[in-house]
Amino acid sequence: MELITQMKNVLASKSLYKFLILLVVFIIALFVGAAYLVQDMFRCENEIVKQVSSPTGNEVAVLYTRDCGATTSISYIVSILPEGKKFTSSENYRILTASNLKNISIQWIGGDHLLVVLKGGEIFLQRDIFSGIKITYQMN
Repeated sequence: MELITQMKNVLASKSLYKFLILLVVFIIALFVGAAYLVQDMFRCENEIVKQVSSPTGNEVAVLYTRDCGATTSISYIVSILPEGKKFTSSENYRILTASNLKNISIQWIGGDHLLVVLKGGEIFLQRDIFSGIKITYQMN
C-alpha cells in the first residue's frame, strides 16, 4: 500500500513538473511575442526624397520623410552630411524638422550656403548655421 502511495506521489510531482515547464515556456513565448509587437509599434521609417551635393563636393543636403505610424504626422527633415557618409537619421546632422508641409525644396546657392523653400506646416527645429554652412529659409 505504501508503494502505491509513493508511486502516486511521484506521478503527481512529474505531472506538476511538466505543467510548470509548459507554463514557463508559454510565459517566455508570450513575452517574446509582445516584444516584437511593441518594437513594430515604435519603428519609424525614413524615406529619402532628395539628395543634393554641395558645389564644393564636401557635403550633401538630404531631404527625407520620417513616418512613425498612424498616431503621428509625417515629418520632413533636412540634414547635412559629409560627402561619402552613409545616410543616417541622427539628430546630430539635422538642420530642419517640420510637419504638415504643403511643399519643400532644397538647393545649394553657394559652396557654403543652402536654401530651403517651405510652404505651410509647423517647424520644430530650424538651424541657421551648421558646420560653417549658412542656411536660408524662404517661406511661401
